[in-house]
Amino acid sequence: MASPSSPTDSPLPPVPPQAILLALPVPPQSEPQTTPQPPSTSSRRLPPPCWSHDETVALIDSYRDKWYSLRRGNLKATHWQEVADAVARRCPTATPPKTAVQCRHKMEKLRKRYRTELQSARSMPVLRFTSSWVHFKRMDSMEKGPSAKPENSDSPVEEDDHDIDEEEDDPNQELYIDAFFVNISQQRHSTK
Repeated sequence: MASPSSPTDSPLPPVPPQAILLALPVPPQSEPQTTPQPPSTSSRRLPPPCWSHDETVALIDSYRDKWYSLRRGNLKATHWQEVADAVARRCPTATPPKTAVQCRHKMEKLRKRYRTELQSARSMPVLRFTSSWVHFKRMDSMEKGPSAKPENSDSPVEEDDHDIDEEEDDPNQELYIDAFFVNISQQRHSTK
């Protein structure tokens, strides 16, 4: 029996002593394919769609309208399709139009961001919180209800029958009051 290093057992050239040999399996032989098959799209994740500012505003407004009509109930698949259709009507130049699933996912992300902004507002010691997020006021208005109006909104909002002399309430007033009482409460506990 020949030794493993003998030149008669291996067709490979001799290996220097400092080199490391790796044994790799031989790929299985198969018949060559005549037509390449496209990758399966069912298991491949597509990147999230890009949403323009106008599309996002249209989504928030369309969602708000549907959500209020359902008395703030959960939207079903048919409702999300109606929201997607409304976004497509409000933004006819968007190609391709957003699907119901894309609208639902985007709205979930917007609501999550809104809750994060509120948490940061409540954790700040200052009395007047101003969010730098462009959709905060619109989302805040939507969450507070149909009586609240967004400040500096980009799209016209239907005006209710209000008296001209009626004083406008600051939509963040509850945040200011909450922050004020939290701040006072923290000062009382720290002095004890």
